[in-house]
Amino acid sequence: MRLRTLVNRLIWLGLAAYLGYAALLAASSYVQVKETVEQAVTDAVQRQKAALATGRPTAAAPEQAADIKAAILLSARRASLPVEAGKLVVKPEGDRLRISLHWPCVVLTVADEVAFAVPLWMDRTFDVRP
Repeated sequence: MRLRTLVNRLIWLGLAAYLGYAALLAASSYVQVKETVEQAVTDAVQRQKAALATGRPTAAAPEQAADIKAAILLSARRASLPVEAGKLVVKPEGDRLRISLHWPCVVLTVADEVAFAVPLWMDRTFDVRP
């Protein structure tokens, strides 16, 4: 095997390994954000059920949406996830709650600047009836 062929194969192997790393990093970020969102919604529904069980009034849909948005942002900040308040939309739709979220998964930084980021998004609807 010639040296040129060996170097060429090593470069392609390195590139494939880096792309695999980027894919795993993006998948991990997506799963973390998904779990954060699901936990915030589950906690809100549990609080609503507890309020109904004790006879206390429950929060109105817009208030519940604002509480869930705040919980998602707080959990994301604690987990060091790059979720921005401007790219998180939580809006009530009857007995459902629609959550839309866009965030970048930074894969490569050069001199403290983002050189390559994978754009990720989630658009889910949750049933929030107690």
